[in-house]
Amino acid sequence: MTVKDPAYENKQVYNQFLLSQGVDTTYSYQLSKNYFDSISTKNFAINTYKLKSNATASPIQIRMYNNSGKLINAYEQCFGEIKKIGQLNEFL
Repeated sequence: MTVKDPAYENKQVYNQFLLSQGVDTTYSYQLSKNYFDSISTKNFAINTYKLKSNATASPIQIRMYNNSGKLINAYEQCFGEIKKIGQLNEFL
């Protein structure tokens, strides 16, 4: 098995995939490529294990915020298959 090198696609490519999985994309946003390094910093990292190991964050992330902007849940690609993570099921 091989994995393609990461590519920065336009928002429509990602939303098309999400829609094919039954995910509402009304509030889907794409982080500008200029800010990718920010997701591997202490203030914004989801996966603190990676941060402690000086590894970079996966650019494939789902972050969920409440209506006041507080982060309430998050997923990073290296966490495993998203459909098997029970706490996210209510959002899918």
